[in-house]
Amino acid sequence: MKHKFYLLYSRSDHMLQHKRTRYFNRSDIINNHPYSLHFDIFLSEQNKTMKEIGSWHYPVYFDYLPAFRLAVVLKFPSWFGNATLDPCLKNNCTENSICAPLLNLNHSYYCSCKNGYYGRHCSKYEPLCHKYCSENSICRPNHNTILMNQRRPYCICPLNYFGPRCILKNDPCYSDPCFNNGTCLVREHSNEEASYICNCSTRFYGEQCTKEKAFVHINLNMKNDSFVRATVIQLYNMNKTTLHIQYQQVQNGLPSRFHYAHEGPYAPHLVDHYEAICFSHNPQIDHCGKCLSKGQCLHGDLTNSKDFICLCPKCYQGPHCELNLQAFGFTLDSLLIEFSKKG
Repeated sequence: MKHKFYLLYSRSDHMLQHKRTRYFNRSDIINNHPYSLHFDIFLSEQNKTMKEIGSWHYPVYFDYLPAFRLAVVLKFPSWFGNATLDPCLKNNCTENSICAPLLNLNHSYYCSCKNGYYGRHCSKYEPLCHKYCSENSICRPNHNTILMNQRRPYCICPLNYFGPRCILKNDPCYSDPCFNNGTCLVREHSNEEASYICNCSTRFYGEQCTKEKAFVHINLNMKNDSFVRATVIQLYNMNKTTLHIQYQQVQNGLPSRFHYAHEGPYAPHLVDHYEAICFSHNPQIDHCGKCLSKGQCLHGDLTNSKDFICLCPKCYQGPHCELNLQAFGFTLDSLLIEFSKKG
């Protein structure tokens, strides 16, 4: 079984300064590695509870670089399962934690906080875990705070349970209720009952994707488009004095034509004359804040949070403008200054 994961470094001012400091301090790079990747493994027991049985830890070397690639095969060591060789026979874990072996380091262990506990020595407890995560799941209070800046805990689900709170146990998508290549998505209710919604393909809409959309094709006859980096196309629905964004897409450059699939049996009427009318508009509707390093974010489909383009400032690249190239670039002036200092 092969998986790929893409993770981003923290972009806070504190961590960026820390990254620059490490770049110019070679001894710190050799001796200290603040970033590491953890692969934790859990055993599902017969009473539907889970038990953490170990983890693989891999430090991130040269973390000041824009990217780090790790290719590894996770294997259980030969001593795993042998009680006499278990590194947890002698440990210093507190009563609020359990000892588990590091599976890629001999004679090493780590202390994992018990359900609901967190902190350096597992001395803090989050009462929200008792009512947020379902029974038999494992609650990690501070994981979502670190990953997504959310106050809600992170729940690790037992076998055959899923969802943010591990309360979903029936899969209504098993019968494939969405037609015409629609994707079935389970959604969660506060009463712990599961239902589904259909994410329809481009040509269809409706609760089960059974209705076909009307297609609109628009050709653009524009010249001198070489300076255009990206284009946002919006289709508004006028309702008296209010504009409602009915459709939006974003493309790199300036397209010569674009297509729109209208949710209805007939195509909408497009105004072909010039007229000045004032409308109220909420700019937060199509607000996009996915880009780092002060990059400009352009949103596409407003129902798809992953449909956006980042226009990065100078010396920044990447889908989110997360790669800083300043540390690896140089100019003729910088070389002359450095040479004059040596002279």
